[in-house]
Amino acid sequence: MRIKMRVAAALATLLVTGVGATAVAPRASATATAPGCTDYIFVGARGSGEPGYDNGQWVANNGEQPGTNDGIGTPLFATFSDLEPQVEANGESIGDYAVDYPAVPVTPDGLLLIEGFGSAYQDSVNTGVFNFESELSQLHNSCPNSLFIVGGYSQGAQVVATGLADLSNSSSPLLGLISSVVLYGDPDFNGTDSSADESDFDPGYNGINGVMQQPWSEVLPGIPVHSVCHNYDPICNIQTEIGDTGQYVRNPARIIAANPGNWFAEHENYDTRDASNVASEIIGDGV
Repeated sequence: MRIKMRVAAALATLLVTGVGATAVAPRASATATAPGCTDYIFVGARGSGEPGYDNGQWVANNGEQPGTNDGIGTPLFATFSDLEPQVEANGESIGDYAVDYPAVPVTPDGLLLIEGFGSAYQDSVNTGVFNFESELSQLHNSCPNSLFIVGGYSQGAQVVATGLADLSNSSSPLLGLISSVVLYGDPDFNGTDSSADESDFDPGYNGINGVMQQPWSEVLPGIPVHSVCHNYDPICNIQTEIGDTGQYVRNPARIIAANPGNWFAEHENYDTRDASNVASEIIGDGV
């Protein structure tokens, strides 16, 4: 039986006074490692325009009320919901926590914002990265026995991926507390990363940012990363390299041809196509 309960005083203090951190408190079961804490905390960064928390205030989308998808967004909440009973079946507990950041909306006409230096989009990502790193540290301080499962969708995937790379570069001890990572529709998706790539993506195409990062197995050695991307997703599977020049070009024609009525069709169905499988894979990681 799941119990929704208020977080312990220490974590409550974090959520009120931390860096932009009034977010969804972890949900705890009777086997929590400390009052208000859980064995695992699923830390999720929602996608562009999804309802959630920004600077401690609920930001609605299409009239959605506080509590919708716990502020972590649709695909991540679907993953968490499938993961929760599997974790509890192992006699352990899991809660979820929403990264507090703007997650500004991006429409088809606004896709160029992703490359806009100093744009609202980049400002939103920068805020998300800062808060993600700060909140992860403060969550650990408040729940020192908890391990983390980290997830990001779309803009949130860029936030989480950037934050994890920062932690890796600084050899942060927090990395030792992360048991698994899941990224849906990552704008920095690397189509050649066999260590992490999943689903039916075209390996000849990368994310809309066109960034060919190191394989996740090198960035986060020993931490399983599930980077899920759909073929014809305009965020993670649209950009290809011109020869070996290091220059990238977008190919929106293939996206439009596959999804003439909705460019984002393959970006908006991770909750129905992948969430359950990814939850089972996270269990397989040893959670």
